[in-house]
Amino acid sequence: MELREQFEYPLPVLTVSTEKIQLEASQATEGGFVVKNTGGGLLSGQVFVIRPCLEFSPQRFEANEVKVVYRAAPDLELAEDEFVSEAVILSNGGEKRLPVSITFRSKSLLAKDKTVIDNLQDFAAYAQRLSPLTAGNSGGVSPAAELMRTTAFRAMLSRCHFMFMEAYENLLKDQDRNRALESFLILSGFKKPLKLTVMKRDFIFKVKSAQRDLMYAQIPVRKEGWGYLEDSVCLKGGAPWLKILTSLSQALKGAEQGAIAFSIDPALLPARCNTAKILVTDDPENHAAVTVVREPAIKVRASKEVYGVEEEGKLCLENQSGEDLLVEIQSSEKFVRFEAKKYIIAEYAEIPFTIKMAAMQSLSLRNLRKQPPLPAIIEARAKGMTRRVKIYVGAWL
Repeated sequence: MELREQFEYPLPVLTVSTEKIQLEASQATEGGFVVKNTGGGLLSGQVFVIRPCLEFSPQRFEANEVKVVYRAAPDLELAEDEFVSEAVILSNGGEKRLPVSITFRSKSLLAKDKTVIDNLQDFAAYAQRLSPLTAGNSGGVSPAAELMRTTAFRAMLSRCHFMFMEAYENLLKDQDRNRALESFLILSGFKKPLKLTVMKRDFIFKVKSAQRDLMYAQIPVRKEGWGYLEDSVCLKGGAPWLKILTSLSQALKGAEQGAIAFSIDPALLPARCNTAKILVTDDPENHAAVTVVREPAIKVRASKEVYGVEEEGKLCLENQSGEDLLVEIQSSEKFVRFEAKKYIIAEYAEIPFTIKMAAMQSLSLRNLRKQPPLPAIIEARAKGMTRRVKIYVGAWL
């Protein structure tokens, strides 16, 4: 043997067990071929397809004999009657090109989880079953939203003679895939407005006369069935003191229950008692009633109702304004005597008064016994508000 021959080794030679890839099946399609080295050394290379339609395993190889399994890409299943491409095998032992022809005979659409979809009704049921929260996809995208963008789905729409193909094509331009799916289901008539239930319909608040801080509350709501949300929350009539803070979509956020937040501005209350309605849906019966009562600055009562001559009593004042009050006291009758006419009170005060015999119109005790109880009205005025309490003088009876 010559010296040159001793240091030369045979190079790898690529040999493939098939000349073409041809598939014809009703559902998931797959097959395989063998790549073999009929030369020397170690064969290595990779397999890819010119027009994406197949998945290869392994895609890269380094062996003198390996079986390559191919499968039709999921988003191309049943997409066209025939799909033509070309697979290329590049290696250190040469190059091989394999014509690819994939023919589909079934009219069904196969989802990634093997769900068979024959029509739009099946697709709507599939979309309802797999929401973005249970999809398991990155970004929370519904599998139905992904399936809607495939050529297979477009072909199914054509077979079903879908009337709104132009609108469907425009929806595919929406970068928010879940929103596009929602719009498609509404367009095709499979998704109706959600039925909502207001779980608490009456709200009553009491505010102090000097209160100015905003108040916050929430209306609990629950959705029933499957459908889409109409953000129709609004106020019935004018109520500048009441403000809606969240929409229905923000309140529910894909959950079965949620809450609509609202605020109350006591500084804008126009009256002592204020009422407004928050309509949650277009149904006027589906609402929450909000009532806000501004409490009086002061509450007034007497220590008792009936007094005798020369008897002392107390006028009890409760300050609900949240600040010190200047209160002016006045009696309708002169026989009810206070030490002063004006008092400054904090939260609570008891102001003494006396029933004076000398001021009772010079009536004798004998004549008093013949009289019915004498009424007297005591007024307490503060911050433009007047509160009254009635007492009687007639303990002689």
